[in-house]
Amino acid sequence: MGGYAHNQPSVSTYGDEHYVGLLDRGFIRSRPGDTIGILYANVAVTGALNETQRLQLKNHRPFSNGATGVQKSETVFSLFYDMHVMTGLNLAPDFQYIIHPNAQRNIRDAVVFGFRTRISL
Repeated sequence: MGGYAHNQPSVSTYGDEHYVGLLDRGFIRSRPGDTIGILYANVAVTGALNETQRLQLKNHRPFSNGATGVQKSETVFSLFYDMHVMTGLNLAPDFQYIIHPNAQRNIRDAVVFGFRTRISL
């Protein structure tokens, strides 16, 4: 899968996003209901927001958009495994490495571990 989205600055603070990923169901023959996936995504704020925040920094003003620094872009690498435990029950651990969280260079890169449970009745 892959995609690209562009938003106008009047609609969203995020201007351009692109992503590419791979999914494979039945990666392990003995577990045909399981799914593994990897994803790369990058999102950039609009040039208008970036320029506004640069002016705010220059003039010692608070940043727009609730930011603590000038925003530019964020990159995420994600890996997940969705385990089909039984009919109606899936467990899915995931791992993400986020470069420039909240599109800010002043925030350290983040390692995030997650876990999702899906129950269907």
